[in-house]
Amino acid sequence: MATPRPQRNRGAAAPGRMLRTVRSLVAVGAVVFAMSVSACGGSAENGRVVAVDLASHRVQWAAKAASYGTDASAEAGGAVMAQSFGVLQALDAETGKERWRAHVDNDFGLIRPRITERGLQPAVVMNAGVLAKVIQGGEMPQPQLLMLSIADGSVLWQSDMASDAAAGSDSIHVVRRQGDGASSLVTLDAQTGRARWATPLSRDPGLLTPLDNVVTVAGSAGELSAFSADSGERRWSVTVEGSTAVDPFAEHRGLILALVRVGEQVPPETAIIALDAETGREAWRYVNTPWFIAIGPELVDGTVLAMAAPDRLVALDAGSGAMAWEVRSERQREGSPGQLEISEGVVYVVSHSSRSIVEAVDLASGALLWRQDFKGSKSLLAVYGGGELYLHDGRSLRALDAATGQTTWWVPLAGQATHIAKSADGRRLFVSFFGRAPTERDR
Repeated sequence: MATPRPQRNRGAAAPGRMLRTVRSLVAVGAVVFAMSVSACGGSAENGRVVAVDLASHRVQWAAKAASYGTDASAEAGGAVMAQSFGVLQALDAETGKERWRAHVDNDFGLIRPRITERGLQPAVVMNAGVLAKVIQGGEMPQPQLLMLSIADGSVLWQSDMASDAAAGSDSIHVVRRQGDGASSLVTLDAQTGRARWATPLSRDPGLLTPLDNVVTVAGSAGELSAFSADSGERRWSVTVEGSTAVDPFAEHRGLILALVRVGEQVPPETAIIALDAETGREAWRYVNTPWFIAIGPELVDGTVLAMAAPDRLVALDAGSGAMAWEVRSERQREGSPGQLEISEGVVYVVSHSSRSIVEAVDLASGALLWRQDFKGSKSLLAVYGGGELYLHDGRSLRALDAATGQTTWWVPLAGQATHIAKSADGRRLFVSFFGRAPTERDR
């Protein structure tokens, strides 16, 4: 199969998800592009990826982004996938040296990872390949979906698509448009790209969301359809009462949980609902009036968590929708919530603006365990790992004791972090940021 010729990036912006006003920044699926492999070249601004060794607490290597900004958000096959504006790089996880790079042909799109009870899974990197798509494809007659080899960036397979694609655990779901203009939902085998099943769609679809047992397709004016992930059989189609858009985010014990938008006002009024997975009937609804959901929702251990602007962390029972607990914080009013990091029964609330604050909240009870105020830091980004919370505060990368919030070690790393990820073997952190290169002293 021929590899499409490289094209110059035309500076298109990635479309975000429909309803998530601010999505948690710790999702581990990469925003991966559709592209063509070329020789290394091009200029870089100040986007970088650094690897920090967790044993020595020192910078192991630093690599320039191939274009403006970067986001090292997936690791597989000994390589770190570093996504920057218009370029995907595969960096050697041990040395940071570039293995290959691939360029965006024109527009690029987001391949969303699978959503499960455990949260976002790194399904964008699947076995020996990394998934990508072309929205408008240069010499290609219509948008294309590609699986690229992690080893060398070559195209393993490619497939036509029309509007949307989303990755499941071992499959990829796409919308294809036929010659007569009709659309169909098609599920592809991730290894080969061959179609497993296809089912016609009655109208132009919106957002695709693969869950545990179903694939949902959102339409306009609150419409939602559910299809069996195994066979493609349509289970049901409903219109969610009072909503203008529906965004499913998890499946839990026979329920499909979704964030819905109510009305057209800005900021949007939102609600969290649960639909029966077999019938589509609404089981419960939580309305956050008059404010909107600023972060989340996320499903963790049977609890739905969401940051309701401006100052409330809300926990709902996923089965009934009943309020489990609610936390209010005056200090959260002073900063805009930026991230929820959840691990081992603790919710870490990271808020930022003029004052950056980290709060640790007990998942079971909502009790505040500790709070740290990082004065002078305008943004924070965190990831949990092995009893420590790793935090970038704009000046340094810090390790906080997860039990107390006290800093245990830090590494100078000035700039604006865009992503922090822990390596698969747990030996290092990969930090993507805008800023100056670390010096030898930092290393």
